[in-house]
Amino acid sequence: TASRAMVQTVDDRIDADGREISLIAQELTDVQDQFRQVEQESLSKVFDLGSMKTFFENQKAAEARNGELSKEYSRLVGQVSALTNQLVEAKQQIEAQDAAYQKQAATLKSKIDQGKALAEQKVSQLHDQKKTDQENLALQEANRQLGQQNALSKEALHKVLVRLS
Repeated sequence: TASRAMVQTVDDRIDADGREISLIAQELTDVQDQFRQVEQESLSKVFDLGSMKTFFENQKAAEARNGELSKEYSRLVGQVSALTNQLVEAKQQIEAQDAAYQKQAATLKSKIDQGKALAEQKVSQLHDQKKTDQENLALQEANRQLGQQNALSKEALHKVLVRLS
């Protein structure tokens, strides 16, 4: 989420710089229009020294402003380029993190599924062992009873043999 916030901040800065570039472009157009207007005025009027001085001062100011705006435009274009690169890098990082997360989630799901299968197998083995233990207890009880009956039968047989002898 920090990467997404950074991407949003970069997007916001790119939008703001884009608006600022548009304003600078508009100002450049305005300066060019002013320059053309002054040029038209100077051509259509009789040149006197005062108007020539004003014309050259306006032209000099317009050229200075044009130079400043060109520098600002270049600076902002560089910023937009840097921000675009940051945005691309952030997007790549997010995609890489998402891929790593998906891979880890798949691995964990596989381990969980294996664990469930093993647990089910162990539960089945325990049920089988319990059933076998219960059957063994029943057989032991039956053997004990048979042993008692056998002992009684031997004793009875011994009595019979003693009487017969």
